[in-house]
Amino acid sequence: LSRFCKIVKITNVICGAMTNAMLQEGRTKKELSSSTCIDDHDNDELMNTYRASMKATHDSLENQTLAWRMKQMENMERMLNDHEKDLLNALYDDLHKDPTESLLTEFLGVRTELKDVKKNLSKWMKPKDKATPMACFPCFAQVRRMPLCSPACLTIAPFNFPILLSLLPVIGALAGGNPVVLKVSELCPAVGTLLEHMVSSYFDEGVFRV
Repeated sequence: LSRFCKIVKITNVICGAMTNAMLQEGRTKKELSSSTCIDDHDNDELMNTYRASMKATHDSLENQTLAWRMKQMENMERMLNDHEKDLLNALYDDLHKDPTESLLTEFLGVRTELKDVKKNLSKWMKPKDKATPMACFPCFAQVRRMPLCSPACLTIAPFNFPILLSLLPVIGALAGGNPVVLKVSELCPAVGTLLEHMVSSYFDEGVFRV
């Protein structure tokens, strides 16, 4: 009988512990759910702010000019030059990339792209005349490269080359006159946090945000 009582007592303890654990898990899930809802609400407000400012950039028509686009290329180049060491450290923190490897596999490609865009952008922006049928005389036709009508381009970057594969698409979008929102991989928190700080310092809110 005493052995049976001990078994019952142990069972009650186990059941009580399991109940407490389940209640605690329920509270945790509820807290996480509440926190997630708050975060989602904040993110929605932030994205609405970005959307409005980037739409204002389109409405101003400034992004259709060569001067606006060249200014963004210069800001990007200055940002990379000013924070090269910080980015190298962040790459090492996230991926343990050697600085020499990072310079070759991350920075070189971005700088080459910037150089190419700055050299050829004015030529790329020139309208191209196209022949029209005789039946349309005296009409003429041109091809003009215009920014997209959406408020912004969204770039979602992978983790393996977080600088190269983040900024190459951004450069192309800005060269085309499109504001950009960049999503850096969550596997590279140091790079993401640093890029967010850098971009907010070098680019207007209606141009580029992380």
